[in-house]
Amino acid sequence: MSNTQETIPNAVKFAFGGLAGMGGTLFVQPLDLVKNRMQLSGTTGKKEYRSSFHALRTIIASEGVFAVYNGLSAGLA
Repeated sequence: MSNTQETIPNAVKFAFGGLAGMGGTLFVQPLDLVKNRMQLSGTTGKKEYRSSFHALRTIIASEGVFAVYNGLSAGLA
C-alpha cells in the first residue's frame, strides 16, 4: 500500500471555478439590473420606484420575467 494522494487536474479546477462564477452571475444579474434601474430613475429628479421590490415587480409586469436577465450574456462572457 502506498500513501500517494491523487490530485485534481488543473483543467478541472479551472472548469469548476468558471462554472461557480457563472452560477454566481445567474444569481446577481437580477439584483444588478434592479440596482441600475433604480439609480437611473433618480437622475431625472423624479423617482420611478419606491423600493427594490417595487422596481422588480414593475420590471416583471411591464417587460416580462426574462427581462431581469437582459445583459446576462455580457456578464457570463
